[in-house]
Amino acid sequence: MPYRIKDVRLKSEHYNNILNGDVEEYQNEIDDLKAKLNVSGSVVDSKQPLRDEQGRLVSFESSIDGISLEEDNQQVRLENKQQFFVGDIDNSFTHYFTDSDIEDDDEDDDTNTTEDTVQFQMTNRDFLIQFINEYFQEENTPDMSTDLLHERLNKFFKQEGTAGGDNPDGWVSFIQSNDPKEERPVKKFTLKGKKKGKWYKKKKRSDRHNYSSLKKDIGTFRYDDVINEHLYFTRRGQEIWLKLDLPYVRDEDN
Repeated sequence: MPYRIKDVRLKSEHYNNILNGDVEEYQNEIDDLKAKLNVSGSVVDSKQPLRDEQGRLVSFESSIDGISLEEDNQQVRLENKQQFFVGDIDNSFTHYFTDSDIEDDDEDDDTNTTEDTVQFQMTNRDFLIQFINEYFQEENTPDMSTDLLHERLNKFFKQEGTAGGDNPDGWVSFIQSNDPKEERPVKKFTLKGKKKGKWYKKKKRSDRHNYSSLKKDIGTFRYDDVINEHLYFTRRGQEIWLKLDLPYVRDEDN
């Protein structure tokens, strides 16, 4: 019965040398090339690729696919150097600030402005509660929850936003006596504001009498806009506002 190759390697040193002769020959040549490179393990780039006397790269095939006999020379060593910063660091950070940023007067002005704005919107909120009470025949107090107020406002505009009609008696004189440059005719609400402007490719949409802007104004508590840019464009809103003798509410941005 014939021997298998792995059995021959174990049974005979002579045949083992014959079978491994090419590997041993390659290994001897690798050792010779390494000696000529005079590689030192203490040098950062000591693992250099093997080259022959003409400077050409040399590689020897192993019996294992994808592995070369001079495998240790296929890696690269990098020196680990620690870098140190030398110099002075400016810890003052004065360049981040300007004089106006640290003035106490400006900070007080900002606080007052915020407080004034809050008070302005709270007053408008009270007007809207009175308005809702009249429209729905309810008796809500100033402590009415914001969620309930917004729900009632949305319900009012859903019912009255597309009603249309003419201004009630006294409305035009009410508007002109408070803001002669403005007009508040009755308008039917649209889903989005109409585009305005003639000279721009991207025209800005109107913020008035449309449900998209209304939703945004209610959600951001811009009650002056809810009144001036939406409620004032509904006939029923105009009638109730005159009946309650509520004051004219300006758009804060104007």
